[in-house]
Amino acid sequence: MRKITFIIFCLLTVNFASAQLNSVAIVGNGAGGWPGDAGNPGPTDTNQMTSTDNILWSLDNVTLTSGAVKFRGNNSWDLPYNWGGTSFPTGTAIEDGAGIGTTAGVYNITFNSNTLEYAFVLVSASNLNAVSIVGDGAGGWPGDAGNPGPNDLHQMTSTDGINWTLDNLTLTTGSIKFRGNNAWDLPYIWGGTNFPNGTAVEDSPDNIPTTAGTYDVTFNSDTFVYNFTSKSLSVDKANTSNFVIYPNPIKDIINIQSNTAVSSLTLFDITGKKVFESKNVLSNKVAVGKLLPGVYIIRLIGANASTVIKKIVVK
Repeated sequence: MRKITFIIFCLLTVNFASAQLNSVAIVGNGAGGWPGDAGNPGPTDTNQMTSTDNILWSLDNVTLTSGAVKFRGNNSWDLPYNWGGTSFPTGTAIEDGAGIGTTAGVYNITFNSNTLEYAFVLVSASNLNAVSIVGDGAGGWPGDAGNPGPNDLHQMTSTDGINWTLDNLTLTTGSIKFRGNNAWDLPYIWGGTNFPNGTAVEDSPDNIPTTAGTYDVTFNSDTFVYNFTSKSLSVDKANTSNFVIYPNPIKDIINIQSNTAVSSLTLFDITGKKVFESKNVLSNKVAVGKLLPGVYIIRLIGANASTVIKKIVVK
């Protein structure tokens, strides 16, 4: 009996030794793909952590998308080195547990393979470096003859990495998407169903339908709100000096300074819909207190047919 017990003990010892933890990686659709996916084809997992003692593991500047991840040992699903969890960004992992739900961002990650404690420390909410407008409604999809790349044709600009703009974009009747970093990598792909304005949807199968014209475009990469403002309301630049509109932003009253009589004042919202009109403006002040806060386009036409059109903000 003692001999059998000794043999079993030796076999268990050998099995334990052969299952020694040699590596830990972060895998999942929140981190580039599950093992075998296009983003993580293997046989070695993409996001390998490092350790000096095979207990405390770390990996910095990992880009995560909204999805799920697990900690995986030895590039294999063999137990016990397969850990999921129920909380984010910190928690205690569970052997063979479900994927840990992730929030998009760039993180420094630590994991203790003894206590199973983990932490995802946010470094940046975004690694979005560029936003462009692509599609057959805007010259072609990436790789098309009209938009061969590697950088997309219609690049937007931003001063804060959140609010993106592009002026004088010529669209044809077709469809478009907003695309980040000149790539189809998630989460920076946005489609939608509404035009000329709406809220985009991350990785939407829908493309935003377009109407032919020239537009000024805005896109917020936090809220996903976009607007295409028609340039059919174009400015007669030769005559803009005839009018001065102040203040801007406006609260209740539009003040007009002009060297000619104003025959009409019209306000349009950012979709191009007329929301206010006044004919034969007899004073230099027009009350607009009933307008909702937001961005509008004002068009003034003088008695001598001079015209000015500009954007104003109502607060």
